[in-house]
Amino acid sequence: MAQQSTTIFLQQLGYQSPVLLACLAGVTASLVFLRRATGPAMLCLLGCGLFLVTILAVTGGNAILIHLQMSGDWPPERYMLTMRIVSFVAAVIRAVCLALLIAAVFIGRSSKGAKSF
Repeated sequence: MAQQSTTIFLQQLGYQSPVLLACLAGVTASLVFLRRATGPAMLCLLGCGLFLVTILAVTGGNAILIHLQMSGDWPPERYMLTMRIVSFVAAVIRAVCLALLIAAVFIGRSSKGAKSF
């Protein structure tokens, strides 16, 4: 059963691979620009890093929950409630990550020379 949980985890990570690659690119770009644009780079690093950790934690947690449900240790009602809670918490964390990335775009910009539309 442990091998099945590992398979589920790796399969779910495969589905998340485009987002994982984007997060790794964001972390890399943040580290490259850290000295030149410290504030935005730190926000981007924090947002992408938190997003990366969230993906790994939620994917691992889901694999564990699926294993518990498949082994018969948890009734379906408890499994569904726990999955809903995990999904909601993950959505809140992803919203925070997105807010950090949006803040990274606009922090430190001066209003001088800004053109209005």
